Amino acid sequence: MQSASIFPVKPNESPSGSPSLRPLTSQLTGIHAVMILPEWATEIGERYDADAFVRDCADTTTGILEYFIKGPQGYPMLPLGDRPCPKDWATPTRAAAAKAGLKFIAYYNIGMDNWIANRHPEWRCVKPDGQPNLRDNPFYWLCLNSPWRDRILGELEEIVQKLQPDGVFLDMAGMPNAYGSGQMDPAEACHCPHCQAAFRARHNSDLPAQTNDPQLREQVFSFGNDSRANLLRDAYALLRRLGPGMIIGSNGSGYYDAQIGTPDDVNAFTTYHSSEGKEPCFQSYKAKVMWSLDKPYQMHTYGTFLTMENNNTINT
Repeated sequence: MQSASIFPVKPNESPSGSPSLRPLTSQLTGIHAVMILPEWATEIGERYDADAFVRDCADTTTGILEYFIKGPQGYPMLPLGDRPCPKDWATPTRAAAAKAGLKFIAYYNIGMDNWIANRHPEWRCVKPDGQPNLRDNPFYWLCLNSPWRDRILGELEEIVQKLQPDGVFLDMAGMPNAYGSGQMDPAEACHCPHCQAAFRARHNSDLPAQTNDPQLREQVFSFGNDSRANLLRDAYALLRRLGPGMIIGSNGSGYYDAQIGTPDDVNAFTTYHSSEGKEPCFQSYKAKVMWSLDKPYQMHTYGTFLTMENNNTINT
């Protein structure tokens, strides 16, 4: 489980602008519930009690529950299309949250989905040699220029129609070379047939596996970044149409936008800025960056103590 801090005003100010002496813990207004459902797990959800879970959340200082609906494995907490779902966790949790007065934000992972990747290998992002492009080794990147794009939009609409959430949070919204701060290395871009054809149509040249030409490297990065921005634009517009007052967030929004050239009209859709601060050394820095911007912001931090070992973060 992660915690998500959302500050409607700068942390040292009250809404009127006068100094506030409230401790930071009193401004912790969100819980980001990370629940991973691997396909090999047995008895998934048999002992899950939505009312008890929400009751525990409500006993904290939280006012918002960000809840996993579809993570990178692809096994959802809600019956979603033809995906396997042993138990509907989300519907009773959403109802319990509404009863407890908590805002319910539906989490959806865009960039990774192992279940889809195994059913549709032609939608996977691939490296120049044709091998799958993986994130942190176990998770397949999926291409936003493939039919996966339409599936994303359809599933977001299904989630909103079934749950009527107060908001939606999109994670891993990007391409392998255009997520977070992005990369200028063409070898990190997606080289699947969909991307090769789209790049050729756009630039009248082949997508390079590698090049030292700075202009061409910029073209490859911009191609991936535009694929990310265009998908977000359509997803945000869909969500706004389905729920004009919905809270909309995307991991990295605001914090990375100026660095990687996210179009202003895309960023304008988001209700708040967001970034992860798992490592304590980044938390103050990232918070100050987002604090300086024009929206409320969210900082994802772990809700328990950490053990950092060989680049692995372990809750303790």
